[in-house]
Amino acid sequence: MTADRSVFFPLVRKSVFHGSLTKAQVDGINSILDAWGATAPDADLRWVAYALATPVRETGTMQPIREIGRGAGHPYGAPAGPYHQLYYGRGLVQLTWLANYEKADKRLHELGVLKADESLVQTPDLALRPDVAAAVMIHGMIEGWFTGRKLGDFFHGSVSDWFDARTIINGHDHAGEIAAWGMQFYSALVAQKNAPVVAPANAAGIKSVYVLGDSIAHGTAAAMGWPGNYQDGRSYAAIGATTDIPTSDGLVISMGTNPAQKTSADWLAFPKAFAQLRKRVPATTHVCWIAPAPKYAHERQFVLDFAKQNGDCCVEVVPGPDGTHPPTGTAYRTLGHQALAAMTAAAQAATPPEAA
Repeated sequence: MTADRSVFFPLVRKSVFHGSLTKAQVDGINSILDAWGATAPDADLRWVAYALATPVRETGTMQPIREIGRGAGHPYGAPAGPYHQLYYGRGLVQLTWLANYEKADKRLHELGVLKADESLVQTPDLALRPDVAAAVMIHGMIEGWFTGRKLGDFFHGSVSDWFDARTIINGHDHAGEIAAWGMQFYSALVAQKNAPVVAPANAAGIKSVYVLGDSIAHGTAAAMGWPGNYQDGRSYAAIGATTDIPTSDGLVISMGTNPAQKTSADWLAFPKAFAQLRKRVPATTHVCWIAPAPKYAHERQFVLDFAKQNGDCCVEVVPGPDGTHPPTGTAYRTLGHQALAAMTAAAQAATPPEAA
């Protein structure tokens, strides 16, 4: 990766780290970027971005860490191998078990990360060295060491599946959160390198999509690789007060499942928030509302009616076990594609036919 990171760091300081980066975090990010440059310099920037986002959750410090408890209570917490070492989790993502240390040791010697006289099997604490930890994470994610899933499964061509990429490491644990950070890292890498953005697989007529709203908007944006202004648990009042609505071909909005106050008086503020937001949408933007799940009957009907009154399209959540959210990353992606199809149809209907 580029040695000049003067554009990159100010952007991620603000977007990922809430305005403040420690020296340890900066050093850790530099180690990861240096490792990409040393062993996979031509990698897709989306791969780099997702790998940077992963230790934000896994470590917080962007530095390699030891597993809490050091394997106590787990089979891999007992001495093993010819050197009777403990092969508990270490690194930016947790490398565990003797067989995985052996695999990493072989691969890192091939890559030139480890010297001939260095051995992860003999000295497993080498997995805590920043360059080694970064290489384990990077090549583990490229080659599918951890779950069999690889970065190339989720980022290739026009496909950008920021949500399901979490299955490379650990199911869908904090998948939306990590996806959002990944997109922010990606934007910063693109800005630093002056590289063209790889757009998500949008349909004809809708080339750019922005997303506003709550946790459902968050998951949809992550699954589709769309940017926006969203967060888990965000109230409709906060969404309605959003001032920054950039011009885009399509705008997807989810609001109504997190009322500011659960009282009858709240209904006075509810339509006002929707009208306040809709008034600020650029005239050229096609809007698609996400109607809440059936258990939010009043809110759901309001969204459906509001969309119709304003000439907007609307898609509806098919909830999972919690009755509120789509059940999986695939379901979020389906919801995103439904919104995209609806906005595309609206865009095509609004386009006059070419003169004969």
